[in-house]
Amino acid sequence: MALEGKTFASSRSPRKGNSVAAYRSSLHNLLNRAECSTLIKLLEEKRCITRKPHIIRKEDSTDEGEHKARGPIIVSTLPALSQQNALIDSLRGSLLGHVCCGNASTIYQLGDTTLITFLPVGLFAQVICSAPNYANRLEFMTRKQKHSSAVLNALFKLDVLNEGDGFSADDFLPAIPEKTSKTSRGTRLHEVGIQGDLMYGLSIAPKSSVRIGNIPILSHAQDGEKDTLLKFVFWMDETAKLKKKDKLGEVLRSWFPNVDPLTACDAGALGANDFATLFGAALPMFKEGKCSHAFLRGFKAFCSCYEVEKRTEEFFD
Repeated sequence: MALEGKTFASSRSPRKGNSVAAYRSSLHNLLNRAECSTLIKLLEEKRCITRKPHIIRKEDSTDEGEHKARGPIIVSTLPALSQQNALIDSLRGSLLGHVCCGNASTIYQLGDTTLITFLPVGLFAQVICSAPNYANRLEFMTRKQKHSSAVLNALFKLDVLNEGDGFSADDFLPAIPEKTSKTSRGTRLHEVGIQGDLMYGLSIAPKSSVRIGNIPILSHAQDGEKDTLLKFVFWMDETAKLKKKDKLGEVLRSWFPNVDPLTACDAGALGANDFATLFGAALPMFKEGKCSHAFLRGFKAFCSCYEVEKRTEEFFD
């Protein structure tokens, strides 16, 4: 794969307007804060690759000129499910840290980094179960999975490769050990055309324009709106924990005391996209500090995971 990448890069680079290079790196170096910071510096100093941070604007830009922050394309196939889960979580965390907390030690410092990866049936279904073309077919996925997918679909452009057809173990070199899905939903996934013995290709790229309902998300937002995206992700994570029979009126009253309930139905009556829409009504209460102490404490703990660590410089005689 690395050799083919270099051959492609050498054939493309001499052409006017093309600047292609292929590098090999570990995902740990790309997605770990400390290691990624070192990697970015090396690319700047040794390869003369300048930083052009990914920016979220009001509207999608089709500009291919100097303002288009084209970033690296990472191609990865991981053998272990835990590694693939960690990879997707790291992408989400890196983007939140980059956009909301000004973290300069993420791969998004180099532009709109795209990941191309291949997922087993279970994880693939989890990632795309709230995507427009799959939501109706995958209604049987859990609330937590649907909410997680809704967040990913809000932040990233997810493109299923090969027109939705999976790849067999023989399509990879070296071959991937063939595995048959043993998930409890294997039969239901098979019924909607997602085969348990295949790997599904997915391209994951950060959106240059993000809108939660009617709320635009911007990289350079005003002080009172800089953490709107974090509030949305926290909201989706918290509402994902609700049970079907939980009364939303009671839950919301415990989160936002002294405020008329936004809705009185059971949690099970709303889908992930409904909760994303409901966030628009909850956001003003977030901003005005009308949250309960417990809810606010949980939000601050959530934000601390993405904040940039302050380092004190050491001086030696």
